[in-house]
Amino acid sequence: MHFCDNPNASDLQRSLSVVRVRPGKQLPFLICQRQLVGVYTHWNGAATVACEGPETCSLCERSTAVWKGFVVGYQRQSQSYSLVQLTPAVVPELRAAHQPPDGLLGLTVNLRRLGSRRNSPLSIVLGMRLACPCEWPVARVREMVKLIFGTATSRRNPITS
Repeated sequence: MHFCDNPNASDLQRSLSVVRVRPGKQLPFLICQRQLVGVYTHWNGAATVACEGPETCSLCERSTAVWKGFVVGYQRQSQSYSLVQLTPAVVPELRAAHQPPDGLLGLTVNLRRLGSRRNSPLSIVLGMRLACPCEWPVARVREMVKLIFGTATSRRNPITS
């Protein structure tokens, strides 16, 4: 068995699948980045797209932007990484758990989708901090989110602001 605490740079270059907690389900994972990455989005009638900002976004005139947060999560049972989508409902608890210098890194989390709709709010239960197998740089996570929505992600971090 070959153990390695420092992944090759190529391991951090791959894109991750996006995981959304389904209604009535839960998702336990370990956060593998120091801060949350967030983006405001709109539904354009066909797909979710990034908000370009209130000054230049044509969709802001027709609909309210919805915030989505993302963290890289490590699922110990499957030994896999994914990009976990969060809702604003979990931000206050993550903000309270954010501790310099590591921020959210290594925090164990259990998310549960409340309600029966796929866009129902999430609830969160925070656990202890553990050693993280691999830290994902926030810049890399922003790149992945940008690929999903096709624009820059928000620079404002609801955890630290």
